[in-house]
Amino acid sequence: MTTTDINIVNRSLLRLGVSAIADFTSNDKSKICGAIYPSFATSLLSMYNWRFARKKSGSLTATTAPDNAWKYAYPTPADLLTLVNFYNSGNAGAKPLTKGYERLGANILTNESSAYIDYTYNIDEDLWPDWYAEFVVTALCAELAYPITEEDKKEVFYRNKAFGSPNQNGEGGLYKIVKAIDSRQQPVVPFATPSLLAARFS
Repeated sequence: MTTTDINIVNRSLLRLGVSAIADFTSNDKSKICGAIYPSFATSLLSMYNWRFARKKSGSLTATTAPDNAWKYAYPTPADLLTLVNFYNSGNAGAKPLTKGYERLGANILTNESSAYIDYTYNIDEDLWPDWYAEFVVTALCAELAYPITEEDKKEVFYRNKAFGSPNQNGEGGLYKIVKAIDSRQQPVVPFATPSLLAARFS
């Protein structure tokens, strides 16, 4: 079955002991969900550089920079949520720059005459991995609990389940687990052997 925004919301409502909705406009409950869900889902995608929600851009097109600090302004893709890496080359093996650019609003400012980026984008729910969808459903339970059920205990329970206890500062619970799963979706890069050690043991 295709996963949609309504599917995700209804899974959360079911756990809260509330009946499902058909859309985001039919009644007060639907409107509350419609007011909360879109920006909340985007905020969860934006809070970490998820590998499953990452894109590589083609060559960005420059415009004149809006100030005298940089030569070029590159408008960012419309679906960009967070900038992950910036490159001055699209060649395979190109290394991301660690300085010489800044993001300002919807533009990346730089002196580089070519620009490519890795970025987190607003990926459709149907492309979410199951483990991430489960995290969102749980976190959304906490977000909807009081507006829908007016039960503080449910809000606290699901917030702790999603993000851990207060002393974990939002870095525990399912969030910690799904970040670990996501980080395993790429090869481990070995540490380079220092040249002196390499010479000594060659």
